[in-house]
Amino acid sequence: MGDFNELSTYEQTTVLVKAMTQEMSATAQAMSDAIAKSGKLDVYGITFATGQATITPQSDAVLSDLLAVLNANADWRLRVEGHTDNVGDKAANLKLSNARAAAVAAWLTGKGIAAARLSTAGLGDTQPVADNASEDGRAKNRRVLLINQ
Repeated sequence: MGDFNELSTYEQTTVLVKAMTQEMSATAQAMSDAIAKSGKLDVYGITFATGQATITPQSDAVLSDLLAVLNANADWRLRVEGHTDNVGDKAANLKLSNARAAAVAAWLTGKGIAAARLSTAGLGDTQPVADNASEDGRAKNRRVLLINQ
């Protein structure tokens, strides 16, 4: 508060608070480099309808990059693994992770990748990479893992 021409004045500062957004992009080259270096890659960004193995349209960019990786590395044979968090029935999660891995392989074979280059497995919640006690941890555990065989 201050005085100006014998009148009281106030100064107000407004702060707009927004949630931080995280944008991640994995290019085909970065994916290829990671697989070449370690032989495997956790892939995030392949999403499915809740409780189903239906791939959502938001997954197209990541899958297209994966397709480019396989096209650029014609000698690679990948194992596509589906992983879930620990929410829900273990048997149902195992079945769902199998179906999701198969859906990713089917998408790739539908784009011309030879089926003989891909194998699939669903591991449910048996190999978490983070603590399932938090939503962030559960999100990290819901993934597709690619292993060069």
